[in-house]
Amino acid sequence: MSETVLPNRPADVILVSMPWTIVRAPSIQLGLLKSILDGYSIKTQSAHLYLEFFNFVARRMHRKRV
Repeated sequence: MSETVLPNRPADVILVSMPWTIVRAPSIQLGLLKSILDGYSIKTQSAHLYLEFFNFVARRMHRKRV
């Protein structure tokens, strides 16, 4: 897989959205959890890596005849 781009800031917790999510909108669950953790001064990042995963799959599928 290509390099994963995450924000360059320290975090206590990184929330990762799995690749079987709806791709039209960011994860509301991660957004809510991040908001709660931020309220407790816990440094949190969200990583919506499903877009990178879909790009990876698309590149692989493009090489094969279906």
